[in-house]
Amino acid sequence: MPAAPLPPDERRRQENLELYQILDTLPEQQYDDLTFLAAQICGAPISLLTLVDRDRQWFKSHRGLDMEETPRELSFCAHAILDGEVLEVPDTAQDARFLDNELVTGATNLRFYAGAPLVTPEGFRLGTLCVADNTPRQLSPSQLESLAALSRQAMAQLELWRTVRRLQTADAARAQALSHLAANAALLREFVEHAPAAIAMLDRDLRYIVVSRRFLTDYDLAGRNLEGLHHYEVFPHIPQRWKETHKRVLAGAVERCEKDELVRPDGFVELLQWEVRPWRDARGQIGGLIMLTENITERVRAERVKNEFVSVVSHELRTPLTSIRGALGLLAGGAAGPMPPSAKQMLDIAQKNSDRLVLLINDILDIEKIESEEIKFDLHPLSLRELLENAREQNSAYGEPLGVRLVVENSASLDGMEVLGEESRLQQVLSNLLSNGCKFTPSGGAVHLSAQVRGEMVRVSVRDEGPGVSSEFVPRLFEKFTQADSSSTRRQGGTGLGLAIARAIVEKHGGILDYLPPLDGETGATFFFDLPLHAAPQAAIAPEVETSLPCILICEDDGEVAQHLRLIVEQNGYRAAIAPTLGEARDLLKREHYAGLLLDLLLPDGDGLELLAELRADQTKREWPVVVISAFCEEGQLRGEAFGVLDWISKPIDTPRLQAVLAQFRRDGTARVLHVEDDADVRRITAMILENSVQIVAATSLREARDLLKNGHFDLAILDIGLPDGNGLDLLPLLGACDPAVPVILFSASEPSSQQARSVIATLVKSRTDNQTLRETIQRSLNGKA
Repeated sequence: MPAAPLPPDERRRQENLELYQILDTLPEQQYDDLTFLAAQICGAPISLLTLVDRDRQWFKSHRGLDMEETPRELSFCAHAILDGEVLEVPDTAQDARFLDNELVTGATNLRFYAGAPLVTPEGFRLGTLCVADNTPRQLSPSQLESLAALSRQAMAQLELWRTVRRLQTADAARAQALSHLAANAALLREFVEHAPAAIAMLDRDLRYIVVSRRFLTDYDLAGRNLEGLHHYEVFPHIPQRWKETHKRVLAGAVERCEKDELVRPDGFVELLQWEVRPWRDARGQIGGLIMLTENITERVRAERVKNEFVSVVSHELRTPLTSIRGALGLLAGGAAGPMPPSAKQMLDIAQKNSDRLVLLINDILDIEKIESEEIKFDLHPLSLRELLENAREQNSAYGEPLGVRLVVENSASLDGMEVLGEESRLQQVLSNLLSNGCKFTPSGGAVHLSAQVRGEMVRVSVRDEGPGVSSEFVPRLFEKFTQADSSSTRRQGGTGLGLAIARAIVEKHGGILDYLPPLDGETGATFFFDLPLHAAPQAAIAPEVETSLPCILICEDDGEVAQHLRLIVEQNGYRAAIAPTLGEARDLLKREHYAGLLLDLLLPDGDGLELLAELRADQTKREWPVVVISAFCEEGQLRGEAFGVLDWISKPIDTPRLQAVLAQFRRDGTARVLHVEDDADVRRITAMILENSVQIVAATSLREARDLLKNGHFDLAILDIGLPDGNGLDLLPLLGACDPAVPVILFSASEPSSQQARSVIATLVKSRTDNQTLRETIQRSLNGKA
């Protein structure tokens, strides 16, 4: 007995059957009614609603047959689901598919079968509504139609069952979600109300949903219920700038301010630190905004009082200390005559400690002024080599008594490098790092001063040969008034402010200062600071065509016409060479390969057609592109028709016509790429990376790029975002309007937004893109695979 073959869509059919969750469920009246009607209409003693599972057929309803399932290999219905029509077997004993089936030869004695498939809306056949008999027979056409109609009703019942189950599941999930939402809302409300900060949550209409108790206290609203009230009703005198902030936040922005003024109704001005951000509902839509505010009036006042106190005390101490220090110096110099050894020893102690106290006062003043931004830095280009050499000379005297040398490493490699800074302040940083290095380097050792270029930054490093900084103290290195050894018996002196001051100065220069621990097996501490390299401003340059571009020879004796032709040629992505005579043209052709020729006919030393005849006689230039541009085109065309000229263009020159012809000069179909980039080095490097595989036409500004796009077509555009006259993305509409549209790669120092990235075929960040990635991205883009 051959088992029924599996339907071609068996896997998906089985998955679809399982979605109904009907298998092995209890009998139900609506299905029993359908098998009853099928049996009555067809006059059959047996009627079944069958679902064909993986290895069985299971009966949702069975009439006249006392079993709930049979193996699939015995199933008549497994054959019926192979087709969308009713399967009728008038005599099973005469059908090769069923004649030895146990249900035919055994006690069941099925001799007749008719099954109508149960077909889902997606076209999957899950089972059948079938009838059977113990004697051979055949249904009438009306009985077959009725059986098919009843199978459709059975399928409708199964669809209804599935929909009800889906709705029940959805309702349960919705109820659970609502329960969670209610719990979360209550938790959120509880959190906000008791938060130790001034927090207010408002809806899109700026009506209060919940506020913290701190918010009510800070704004004299204690005891008021703000829920449902409009924010501008509660604060009727709110500034317009804050209203604009609320509009931006409701549009998706996050706004914050470190210090802002709030004018109370009584005119008293308080200072606020605030942040306003949107909140989103379960669908991801902006539901309103959350305001977090902090009254910093007292904090700012206390900070100002502290700063004023420190400043006054420091200045008041500096005056008497100057006198004390001067007097001690005079005494030590013998102004009062010779002193006994015991007095000399006490004088040395007093002088040393007065120096320390003066240093402390100076450091306190510096750190306070820098942090309060009272010090304005006067930045100028500084030679990096001179900066380091001067630091070595100025601090050598500090190291000499300690037996420590100061060494500038590889100073010759720093020639020509500049940083932008204030020399006195940078020398202050270097003096601090070098003096620290000298303190901790053993006698006979050295402190090493070096610099290394790292991209657009330069790293200045100071490495000593001492024991280094303990790992426990590293996190506190740059805190004020901290020292690795703060005991009263420490070996080295210091105020504990030097590194904090040095870091503040470096940060004001746009850099960072930090510490590097020694490598394994080495000793010594390395402090470094990074500063931006200073690049001298470049003079504006004309649109540039890279020297890797093909060159077109212009044979024209009129200087103005020749320059006009040169401009058209360069705007279309070529270089140009001009020969005013036939003789010079012949010389140039011997020395260089040209992509084509623009030829005048009337030249000082002969007829241009003479040169054309020579070229066509040369096997290598028989197909070489030539355009004749002459005031005598009609006459020349009659004489030179056989020479295979691309076009004959009369003077005055028809520029669009010439541009169209120049497009045919391309070498071997080489693609033309528009590179919009204002940095000359990036343009040159990009051209070198591509190794002449494409024709690169460079533009340094939006204006130049627009001019180039007006006069020629490109296969690809590479755009920088930041340009001298605007944003490179402003070219996208123009590039998209080209026929065909020009694909775009963003190659910029800044990260594009997700919206910007969607408008181009590829985005590359300069500092993160290596040469191979750039080359492969351009090649994929030109091949249409980006």
